[in-house]
Amino acid sequence: MAVDVRDLIKPPFANYDVVVYFGCGLFSLPLIKHYVMDPTGLRFPSFRFDIGIDIAGSAISVLSLLFSVYLLGHIISYCSSLFIEKAINTFFGKTSSAILLSTRSESRDRPELRNAWRSSRIRRAFQKGRRTQSILRTIAVAPAIPLVFLVNLTGGFDFYHSRVLRTVIFRARKKLKNMGFGPAGLHDPWYKTLEHFVINRHPATTARMYNYLVISGIFRSLSFLFLACLWMQFYYAAHGFLHNDMPVKALLSDEVTVGYQLIAFSLLYVVLGFSLASYMKFSRRYAEEAIFAFVLAEDKNA
Repeated sequence: MAVDVRDLIKPPFANYDVVVYFGCGLFSLPLIKHYVMDPTGLRFPSFRFDIGIDIAGSAISVLSLLFSVYLLGHIISYCSSLFIEKAINTFFGKTSSAILLSTRSESRDRPELRNAWRSSRIRRAFQKGRRTQSILRTIAVAPAIPLVFLVNLTGGFDFYHSRVLRTVIFRARKKLKNMGFGPAGLHDPWYKTLEHFVINRHPATTARMYNYLVISGIFRSLSFLFLACLWMQFYYAAHGFLHNDMPVKALLSDEVTVGYQLIAFSLLYVVLGFSLASYMKFSRRYAEEAIFAFVLAEDKNA
């Protein structure tokens, strides 16, 4: 049995770990320092360990720091899945449903049908049994709601402009039904079955999908970080208004004036809007690749 040398030298971390977990964990450190550590007088914990051996002590310190950043990145990613991803699913619908809506001729000619479907999703999210979670999630993303409405009105998110043709969706539905996996409608759990089928049978497509997964993952985590920064900006603005004392300087500035604080607000809204739009775009492309491969790629395992 031949052994591929590349299998013996694979790195212990995947691209998602390095870019999303390590990357966002490192990126959050200056933001935490700016909004939490400096105003409160706290400091980051020390990672120095004196065990009597200089090299071993330095190695343990570095590994402890890297593991802490990696763990912080996991926490940020988990929080972003709870608040950013779930909120988008509530107000815009899941990516697979958005693709179905954007490939229906009546949705392109009559966008009020798409708006009616979104309204029904929001009503279902606030029904009894889901109401508490939906209310808490809405409160958590409250600073971003005006931005979402503004960008949505201008069509900036392009969430409902899929590249998948209606004929491809028709063939995907027919294939799923013939395989015994049931219908593929707006309220049917069809997409995960299709996704796992593609991952297990089409490695080339899976590699392209993984790239989109990494990009959407980092923008999802960044969206949560910028949302948290907005909450901190609102808190410190209220503190300054009530106590006539601004304990934190404006972001990217050494000034505490109202003008610079407004610039910080504007900057955070811009980067938050860009991150949200990018997350929605690349999560849609991830799903589109899976649907295209399910219908068009040759199944070598058949």
